[in-house]
Amino acid sequence: MDTSKIDKVVGLLEDDHFRQGGYLDADQVLRMAERHELTPEELVAVKTELVTLELLDSEEDEGEGDAG
Repeated sequence: MDTSKIDKVVGLLEDDHFRQGGYLDADQVLRMAERHELTPEELVAVKTELVTLELLDSEEDEGEGDAG
């Protein structure tokens, strides 16, 4: 696993998050992962870091709250 690649992608997504006024979604993460040719393990590490930084909701939270 290439931690420098993971750090780079997390940094880019963090920049996107702030540029977009605090918005970041799973599709953006997947597109960035594809662009940087991340392995599935590296993608999981990126998602984990984004959730830790509170830039991305954990997958368990998706779909809740907007049903009203």
